[in-house]
Amino acid sequence: MLRKVVKQVQGYRTQDGAGVSLVRVLGNQTVDLYDPFLMLDAFDSTNPSDYMAGFPMHPHRGIETFTFLSKGIMVHEDHLGTKAAIHDGEAQWLTAGSGAFHSEMPQPSKRMLGLQLWLNIPAKLDYYDIHLNPNSRIEFDRPGENKSIMVFTLEGDAIVSGTHVDEKTAAKLGDGDQVTIESGDQPIEIIYMASDKLNEPVAWYGPIVMNTREELIEAYTELDSGDFIKQQATYENKV
Repeated sequence: MLRKVVKQVQGYRTQDGAGVSLVRVLGNQTVDLYDPFLMLDAFDSTNPSDYMAGFPMHPHRGIETFTFLSKGIMVHEDHLGTKAAIHDGEAQWLTAGSGAFHSEMPQPSKRMLGLQLWLNIPAKLDYYDIHLNPNSRIEFDRPGENKSIMVFTLEGDAIVSGTHVDEKTAAKLGDGDQVTIESGDQPIEIIYMASDKLNEPVAWYGPIVMNTREELIEAYTELDSGDFIKQQATYENKV
């Protein structure tokens, strides 16, 4: 059975970090349907002034961040002094666990094209960066009753399981075991993301995501008191 598109969210232009211009696609209002995907920000610019201010050192707790660059360069650094850069076609994960501080600083490039996704821990992500030439089609089996699957049209419009999806749109897929993606007259790039549904309560404020309001208050109390870091963060870079 084909996994049909059950929801589309295109997002809105905003700023985050120290003034980075981006499109916020998923957020507080989409948590339940897109579980365990919490937030999705997309960036696409040929003007370095849109993103050079970056995301200076800031805290996270209770989430895993996934950053993917189709084009561009971004330097990550954490509170332990770990520093690494990702380039065209590369991705990085940060498992914040009980607490981490890190920065994400884009570097000047001809085009900055990519996304950042927040996942609710302990969800794990299985992703594909799919490129299709004009008038092409791909079909693949994706079984799993408890799987939460979405695609994001990073560049170009697409037909996903028979439904037209505009560029820069997060399309949530329903139940089934097959997915089809088709391009039109232009080449497209789509990010396919799959994870297990958690069906857990979410208490979220700023960069911290917990299960209850009490846990959220405790996290910010520890942030203010200097007791925020409980264990080392985990990083992983992949091509």
